[in-house]
Amino acid sequence: MHVDVKKIALSSAVIIATGVVLVVLSLILQLLSLLINDSNGSIIDTVNAVYSIVLLPVFCGLYFWAGMRAVKKYGMDSVGAGLVAAFSYFVIASVRLLLNLILTFVVVSRLVDGSGFGSTESVVAASIFGGTAGLSGVGLSAVCGIGIILFGTMVNFVVGGSGGLFALRR
Repeated sequence: MHVDVKKIALSSAVIIATGVVLVVLSLILQLLSLLINDSNGSIIDTVNAVYSIVLLPVFCGLYFWAGMRAVKKYGMDSVGAGLVAAFSYFVIASVRLLLNLILTFVVVSRLVDGSGFGSTESVVAASIFGGTAGLSGVGLSAVCGIGIILFGTMVNFVVGGSGGLFALRR
């Protein structure tokens, strides 16, 4: 099986750009919910929660579309479509992890009041390793984030491959 890395990277560019914009918007909402403590803070918290919930099906659709797009526009098979979605997820999730670690570090260093803040990685780290605090907690969050990225890459390979199969069927 021949894997054309250049074609995979090229077909992933739009997906990655879209995903990074969605992740940055999510981070901005998280940061606003940390910074605003008055009556508008509860509105921002609600918007942040709804946005976080809506992101799951949006990203699922984005990776499915990545697979369809790889087949239709770039002439790939379903495996290539899965690789496009997996690569796109890997890059977007890595950017998300890096930004979340920076935000977690800002909260841990007490530059902003972070009561109630918890990234996905820090929640997983706390449930696996118990109540860790400070920089060791940030490090364990990074380790758990890498595990989440690896698992998500495999899942999105299947999602993108399914999108590719759907496009091939048409």
